[in-house]
Amino acid sequence: MARYKKWFWGIVGSSIVVSILCIAGLKFTAGKRSSYDYDTAYPLEFGYAQPGSLAIIHNQVSLADQQKAIIYYPSDLSRAYPAIIWGNGTIASPAKYAGLFEHLASWGFIVIDSYSETTGDGAAIIQTLDYLISANADPSNNLFQKVQLDRIGAVGTSQGATGIINTYNRYPQGQMIKTLITNALPQQRWTDEAHTYDPSLIAVPWLILSGTRDLIVSPAAANQSSLEQSSVHKGFLAMSVGAGHTEIEADGGSYRGYLTAWLRAYLAADSNALSIFEPTHGEIWANPHWTHVVEYSSAK
Repeated sequence: MARYKKWFWGIVGSSIVVSILCIAGLKFTAGKRSSYDYDTAYPLEFGYAQPGSLAIIHNQVSLADQQKAIIYYPSDLSRAYPAIIWGNGTIASPAKYAGLFEHLASWGFIVIDSYSETTGDGAAIIQTLDYLISANADPSNNLFQKVQLDRIGAVGTSQGATGIINTYNRYPQGQMIKTLITNALPQQRWTDEAHTYDPSLIAVPWLILSGTRDLIVSPAAANQSSLEQSSVHKGFLAMSVGAGHTEIEADGGSYRGYLTAWLRAYLAADSNALSIFEPTHGEIWANPHWTHVVEYSSAK
């Protein structure tokens, strides 16, 4: 009996240790930093991380099939703006990213996000694009002729990263997307069968962002492999030093500056923003807060 008890408590103790290590590991890879201090030594990243000059408003809108979305946009509607469709991470709602949406709208973007918590197949995301198309053509809508439909970007994190790829790949309207930003893109092994994505079909400028702590779901090697399978003429990968899987939540964390810059570069013809990503001599290459920086073109 004594031997049995010793064996039993040994198993229990080992299980507790393994559980603690697993929890600690998940917290390390998935957790968000309490803050990220932008460095004025890298003025472009610092600048695009600051709020833009435009006042903003937001409101809830109805999509197809009784679904809802939230939309952020500049309050000055004297002109039209580029638009961004967003893909939520698993079991995440728009509230998780509200600070980032406000930031992007202040820089002159219309941002729309559905309330779907399962976005990997792109179905919920394409509905937000359909809404923008409809709103732009509806004289009774505040956004009538205010959406630059030739300047649509798609940004998604985690499952939503697979979702924006599938939005672009699987739907005819997806070809309206002019640039993609995937954050914390899961390796294929972690995606549901319905959410499997094909990087080889991507032919628009693509920015891949992930964090050095996101070792399990979205490591650098897997992201680089996806980039190198693509058909893009301008692709870029950068890993934020110390960032975990949920870093982008709230105000965008360490991703906010360069994410905003990429969208400004490819949707607003902002030459200062574009200079950040110039091969080998753009600001991001010298920024020690970023590593595994890779510029890629399928034309090489």
